[in-house]
Amino acid sequence: MQLIVPLIPLILLAIVYAVVFGLIAAYTKLASRILLKEATSWKFSLIFALAVISLTVLGRIVSIAAHVSIPTALALAFSLVLYSALGGWLFSRPGATQNSQPSGWLDGARIGALAFLFTTFTGFAAYGAFHVLSLAQHA
Repeated sequence: MQLIVPLIPLILLAIVYAVVFGLIAAYTKLASRILLKEATSWKFSLIFALAVISLTVLGRIVSIAAHVSIPTALALAFSLVLYSALGGWLFSRPGATQNSQPSGWLDGARIGALAFLFTTFTGFAAYGAFHVLSLAQHA
């Protein structure tokens, strides 16, 4: 039992990242469906989600190692650029959509930006819900 207790935070963190990974992939498919009237393939949505999470974790590790704190507004702006650039690069390739047609760089960037907005709104909603619950617990 003493071996498992220190691993609980890591297990919870892995669960959170798995949920975020799934949400980003689903939001990417939803953004594509809204903007292009057709969905991207799951393969490209999952690759996009993996790339976004990998770069986000890498950026967080670098900021911790460098003892630098980025303001929230700047971090959100950088994330929007990251999502848009990755979306433009990844979804402009043939095979990105269900009919195996490339969507173009601009459409790919729009898919990435809309997926970013969905993810950000979900994050703010989760933060607000946890904040309200913590206030209710202390009242």
